[in-house]
Amino acid sequence: MDPLSLLRDFNLKGRVAEVSTSGDRVNFGGSYVFPLTAYIAFKNAAKEFYTLEIILNLLLNRNLSHAEYIRRANEKKVGAVAFTDRRVSLLARDAGCDDHAFEAFRK
Repeated sequence: MDPLSLLRDFNLKGRVAEVSTSGDRVNFGGSYVFPLTAYIAFKNAAKEFYTLEIILNLLLNRNLSHAEYIRRANEKKVGAVAFTDRRVSLLARDAGCDDHAFEAFRK
């Protein structure tokens, strides 16, 4: 399974608390481990791939205003999802997005 699909699956099942980071790795409940720097199947407007670390940070800070999210990402020295991508990327991880829409979003 790829990291983006795993992250979506853990989010939809309410298991995000089981996703942890240790050093430069992301552990998905003991089942899968990926590097923080793993590219995921989601490109920004410049057609560059986001990393697992960036998308995980967005998911964990989804309730913040975009300005606060950017500030905290900068403090952590983590890249940030662009405002234009943020709404779509969060939608793709919410239960309201079916699998077909999720696959179309990834391309």
